[in-house]
Formats: sequence, C-alpha cells, structure tokens
Amino acid sequence: MSGVPEPYRYAYVHVSGQETEYPLGNDGQLGDYLHRLVVTLTANNSADINIHDGDMTHLVLPNGVVKGVYSIEMNMVSQDGGWAVSTSADAELLAVGVFTN
Repeated sequence: MSGVPEPYRYAYVHVSGQETEYPLGNDGQLGDYLHRLVVTLTANNSADINIHDGDMTHLVLPNGVVKGVYSIEMNMVSQDGGWAVSTSADAELLAVGVFTN
C-alpha cells in the first residue's frame, strides 16, 4: 500500500505522444498521488518524458533509451498542484494513481 489515505482504487489516464503538460485528472490538486507510469516508446532515442507538479518539472525518462515498455514506480504525492505529463512524439503512457476529478 502507498500510505495515501484513500481506498485502494487507483485510476489511470492515457497520455498520447507529443503532449505538453497533459493534466492527470480533470481538476488535479495538491495531494494527488502518482503511483506509476507505464511508458511505451516506439522508436530509439525518443523518450523525453517529464512530469510536472505545479510549476516544478522533473525528467523521468531521458532521450537515449531504446524502444520498449518501461514501468516506472513513482509513489509521489503532489506538493505544488495537480500532476501533468509531457511526452515526445514517439512515446505514450499510462499514468496510474489517485487524481482529483
């Protein structure tokens, strides 16, 4: 368990390629929980996956990795607003967590 005071009911959001600060949840808020990212890369050297917590940006998967599927444990609670994700053209992902809708 994550320790987040919510029932075990994680949702997911699909994020297509070439999205910029795509919100996770309709009304993301401080305290939203990002459990995991499942990233699919369809080309080599094309990752560039970033997560955004309000005004803060964090690089999760840099360019230079080979194509494939990556399951990335995040286990993070937002500190500065709702979560958002940016993807490159050759990447898509599922974000799993508890997001405010």
